[in-house]
Parts: sequence; structure tokens; C-alpha cells
Amino acid sequence: MDVNEQDPAVHWCLELLVRQRSGYGILGETLQLEPGDYLALCALNGEDTPVFESYPLQQEQLKAKLLKLQKLRREDEYQELYQWLREYQKPSRWDIACIVASASMGFHHLWQDLGLVERPRLGMLMRECFFGLSDLNQPPMRWKKFFYRQLCLLHGALVCRSPSCSECSSYSECFAQDD
Repeated sequence: MDVNEQDPAVHWCLELLVRQRSGYGILGETLQLEPGDYLALCALNGEDTPVFESYPLQQEQLKAKLLKLQKLRREDEYQELYQWLREYQKPSRWDIACIVASASMGFHHLWQDLGLVERPRLGMLMRECFFGLSDLNQPPMRWKKFFYRQLCLLHGALVCRSPSCSECSSYSECFAQDD
């Protein structure tokens, strides 16, 4: 398989794969990728077949089932977020928009649900894999909150109930640096 070394999604998918293998994130056994893409990613990682050394496969399969149920319950929301992210995704063989949209269905911070080691890694992923989203996210909001704010704005609504975000009691949570 040809791997474009200029494609940052390759490196991010491999990082997420390694983190997933260590038991981090909610993405489950295939990172929410299509099975063929997941096997290709494993091959890039030097594996003939997926290997789960430090974290039991059964737990990864359970995570995948739970996330699938969550996505089904919120299918319209997932599809809208996924399509919106696809508009910004840089050309890649890897569907990083699917991974990010899937993790956005989780209940923790997006960087945690992706399985990243720390919050600033998410900002790097977004800058490297999506055109212009970092520029659009000004002043910087937490990414999941930013996604939903943008979707609400597309429909003519605001996420914050306050007439102005600066007056909202959650301002410091939403507009946190280094996300």
C-alpha cells in the first residue's frame, strides 16, 4: 500500500492505534474505521493481524459495541457532525473525520475519548488534519463544544443560553486554552 508521508492522518491514526492498544479511548477495536482500513492501519504498524497485548480484546469489543449503540441513538447528530468535519478534512486515505466524530459521541473530554495522552495533542491533530478549523475556532474553545456551537450556528441557534458567551457562567470551561 502506498503511504503518503505528507499525510498527517497516517501518523495520527497510528498514534491512536498505539494508545488504543494500551487501553485508552472509547473507539473500540477498529478505531471506528472500516475493517479493511483498520487492517491496513495494523499492517502499517507492522502487524499481520491486530494484536492486543496489554489490553484484552473483549474489553475493546465491548467499547466498540457501546459506542455503536451511542452512535445509533444519536445517529442524526453523528451524521451531521461527521459530514461537517469531512468538509474540513485534508485529503487522506484515512477517515479521521469518522474517528473524531465517533469519539465526540463519548462522555468525556474529546482528547480522552480519542485516547490521546494530553489535551494539547488534540489541538495538534485538528491543525494537522483539518483545513482552517483552528483558525475558525477563535477565541479558542474546547473542541467538542466548538463543534456543537458551529452546528448550532448552521441552524441559526447558539449553544450558550446567555445572549453573549462572555456573560455565560461556563465561559472559562468552553474557552480554555491548549485544547
